[in-house]
Amino acid sequence: MSKSTQEPLRFLPVDGLSVRGDFDGGALSSDFGPMILRGLDRQIGLTERLACAFNDQRHPSYITHKLHKSVATS
Repeated sequence: MSKSTQEPLRFLPVDGLSVRGDFDGGALSSDFGPMILRGLDRQIGLTERLACAFNDQRHPSYITHKLHKSVATS
């Protein structure tokens, strides 16, 4: 079976810089973005404030996790 290689996408320069897109992945981690967002959220408390804006109408006997905990870990 032959190995398929795709040419990178080339775009018009932006501010004198070349712009191209390729899909080889390189040395990327899909975990990095959520880690940054989690750290930022801990600093500003966005998900906790967002959860406080909701009126939680669940019956207390059925609640295992508080709403702000559920939102913060999603």
